[in-house]
Amino acid sequence: MKTKLNYIKSKKLSEHFVDVGVSSSLRNKNNNDMIKSCPQKIDFLKVEKIFSNLRKSLYLTSDIIAKKGHIVVYSPSLKVTDSTKQFKQNNWVHGLISNFKTVRKVGTKFPNFIVIMTNDTKEQEGIENEALRTQIPSLFVNNSNNLPAGLFSIPGNNITEGSTNYIADLFISAITAGHLKEIASLNSKKRFPRLDSNQ
Repeated sequence: MKTKLNYIKSKKLSEHFVDVGVSSSLRNKNNNDMIKSCPQKIDFLKVEKIFSNLRKSLYLTSDIIAKKGHIVVYSPSLKVTDSTKQFKQNNWVHGLISNFKTVRKVGTKFPNFIVIMTNDTKEQEGIENEALRTQIPSLFVNNSNNLPAGLFSIPGNNITEGSTNYIADLFISAITAGHLKEIASLNSKKRFPRLDSNQ
């Protein structure tokens, strides 16, 4: 019996986050590990690896937050809300995470993890080089014209507001889980005074 690879048609999920199709001339062949093209111009995404990378990123985020760390999400199309302003980086200044003078000037906390959702290939390369120099783990969401980048890379729509908000919602949940872990850890460390036998 032949085993079928577990791919899913991106067309069915295009309203959210996996509408990654671009014209054939713009596609990057290095994405073949997770994106499979076919003559019908419909991309197929390898679900196991995508979900594995996304899950690892979310678990890592919650652990970082539990230890009072900080994450940064950079996406030009991500809408600023009360929930996203805690981690959203509005624009990526060169040297944001590799130059301490720039970090101080911009006034951001130094991140322990970064999430990048931009379709600008040159900008992606610059951010990845910074992340490698500083050894900061990262998740890059890439359209099929982008190079895979970062510690974790997943194909996804990194342009539309709906898709980037969808990813941001997942990280908001991971941050909440991290705060809950932190509270649970503090509660377990509390020591209550022992009462004497005659009290």
